[in-house]
Amino acid sequence: MTHHLRTRAGRVQLACAFASLALPSLSVAQQTPTTPQSFIEQQRQQERERALREQNERTVDQRPQAAPPAPVARIPETEAPCFRIDRVLLVGEQSELFQWAVSDLSSPDGNDPPLGRCLGTAGVNVVLARAQQATIARGFVTTRVLAAPQDLSTGTLTLSLVPGRIAAIRLTPDSSSTLLGSGALLGSAIPARPGDLLNLRDIEQGLENLKRAPTAEADIQIEPSTAPDAKPGDSDLVVKYVQAKKWRVALSLDDSGTQATGRYQAGATVSVDNP
Repeated sequence: MTHHLRTRAGRVQLACAFASLALPSLSVAQQTPTTPQSFIEQQRQQERERALREQNERTVDQRPQAAPPAPVARIPETEAPCFRIDRVLLVGEQSELFQWAVSDLSSPDGNDPPLGRCLGTAGVNVVLARAQQATIARGFVTTRVLAAPQDLSTGTLTLSLVPGRIAAIRLTPDSSSTLLGSGALLGSAIPARPGDLLNLRDIEQGLENLKRAPTAEADIQIEPSTAPDAKPGDSDLVVKYVQAKKWRVALSLDDSGTQATGRYQAGATVSVDNP
C-alpha cells in the first residue's frame, strides 16, 4: 500500500512494509463467567484472525488506500470484560527512546486518563492508538506500537515497539548522473544514514536539499526493504533525482557605468550546479 505525503519541497511516497497503518486491535468476545485465562485465549484467537485478514488484504487489494479513520477519541466508561489498569509499559528494541509515547495517554484534552480504570478491548485499543499517533506525530511514520496477547489481570498493559529503520538509501535507475556520484549526492542531501530510525523530517529536509538547484526535481519513495537480512520495520529510501541542466548562463546589461569605464556595462555569468 502506498501513502502520499506532500511537503514544501516535493512528494514523499510511503509504501509501508505493513498492509496498513491501522492499529492492531485486541478484540475480546464477552463470556460469562470471565477469567483472565479465557481473556488471554480470546485475545490470541483475535490476533490470529487479524493476521489472516491482513494477509488476505495484501493479496487481494494492493491499490493505494485512504488514510485510516481516526481512532476512538475516548475510553469507554463501561466495558465487559475489563481489567483495572494501573500501569502502561513500552518495551522492545530501542523502546527507551520512545518512552514519551506512553508518558501521557490522557487524550489531547488531558481529561481521559487510562490509569486506574477498567479497560477492555475498546479501551486498550484507544490507549494503543494514542501511543501510535504520538509516534507518528513526531515523524516516525514507519515505527509501530503493538499490543501482544497478555494477562491484563496483573494491572499492567504492556505495549511493544517495532522500530522503523532505514535499511538503504539509493537512486532509481532513471535518475540523472551526478558529477560526484550517487553516494556523494545522497550523503550530502539526506541527513540520515542506513541503520538510523526513519523520520519524516529527515526526508523533508532531504527533498529541500535535492531541489536546491533551480533545474532539479526530486522524489522520495519509502519502500519495504527486500534485503535478505531485513528486520520488521526496515525500509529503503528510493530517490528519483532529475536535473535537466547542470549549467546555466545569465547575461546582464545596464547603464550604470562611468565616463571612464563606459556608460553601458555588460556581463555574463556561467553557473555549474554541484552535484
